[in-house]
Amino acid sequence: MAKKKKRKPIRIQEAFRTVTSRGNRVVQREYEIRQNGEHIGLLNYASDLQRGGGTGLNDEFKDHFKKTDAGINFIKTARGHRNKGIGTKLLKKAERVAKKEKKNRILLEVSPDKKKNISFYKKHGYTPIDTTKRKEKWILMEKRL
Repeated sequence: MAKKKKRKPIRIQEAFRTVTSRGNRVVQREYEIRQNGEHIGLLNYASDLQRGGGTGLNDEFKDHFKKTDAGINFIKTARGHRNKGIGTKLLKKAERVAKKEKKNRILLEVSPDKKKNISFYKKHGYTPIDTTKRKEKWILMEKRL
């Protein structure tokens, strides 16, 4: 019987920070996953949605943003590395950072066409709370922490 190949543990390294003009407060961070020197996943996390913080979240949702909210602008996983737990690891990282910052919930938006993404977020406890009204539709999802 062949031995099962042991996977190397996935480590997250903070790739860089984007600092906005509110004093020296960091309001947006990116976390990168590398394996054997190869970029395989990226998370863009915003810790201050009310002040913008370079957030990619839709302005139509701004009435939902509270000081106690964090946001996920995007999670990307390299094609050859999907369905291996990398997106989950990045999502959990965002949740740990938000809890550490004493945030009450995380918001993110997703296109209604991205059924796999919606399913992924629902599987991890995110629920839809609003949809944009204009032609290009987006769904706002939240997870209470």
